[in-house]
Amino acid sequence: MRLPVTGILKLESQEAQWRILTRGLINKLETTALIEIETDRTIRIKLVIKKIFSPEQINCQARSFFVTDLEKRVNNGLAQIDEFFSGLLMKSQWIFAGYIDNREDAPILIIHYSLINITIYTQKLNSENVSDLSSIAGLN
Repeated sequence: MRLPVTGILKLESQEAQWRILTRGLINKLETTALIEIETDRTIRIKLVIKKIFSPEQINCQARSFFVTDLEKRVNNGLAQIDEFFSGLLMKSQWIFAGYIDNREDAPILIIHYSLINITIYTQKLNSENVSDLSSIAGLN
């Protein structure tokens, strides 16, 4: 079964377990996740998480630019709202780096947004080398 390159998943682990890895008390977190492939079809995958960045460890900032068929000042207002909301999301994000099904050649990058309780993953594109995503994920 081939997973979509990017999608939504539900991690079957909790923040308390994530914090154990962020504190360096363990060197990996083995967990599972549920991914809805189709409306009525959900699969469970095994994950090995090697690195987790908690919201307190991440410092990032969003910049937005809107182009619509509305007035320029409306576009500016939409950009300001988007930057504000993106900032809220980023303050609640956890970043996970690991691999799928105990296969180190299948790196996965995951972001969990605590604010809205949604988790999104991405994996290597066919056009990418394994090292492209795994180096971003800090696995090399």
